[in-house]
Amino acid sequence: MRAQIEERVRPLAQMVAECEVTRLRERAEQDQAALQSCLAEIDRCLLKCLEQLGEYRNKHASLLMLNERIAQLGGAPEPVPDCLLPKDLYGTLQARVEELRHQGKL
Repeated sequence: MRAQIEERVRPLAQMVAECEVTRLRERAEQDQAALQSCLAEIDRCLLKCLEQLGEYRNKHASLLMLNERIAQLGGAPEPVPDCLLPKDLYGTLQARVEELRHQGKL
């Protein structure tokens, strides 16, 4: 009798296990897609950051030229902060992270 019960329950248990494997694989696919989406957003942010760094450098250079022109015309130049950003993206990100840590924001 026990063998008959096991014989009937075993296929049901196997079906339940197969359903769970299928569910877990679907969940893994969803999580993989979510990870890819996260990486794509990180990449987009990094590219935007690179664009903003170029804009920052252009604005800083423009301010320096304006101050130079003001001085040539006999006026007192306006204070312009030093351009403390490194030339490369990695160095700039590292410097900004350190600055935010110093300010207690990270």
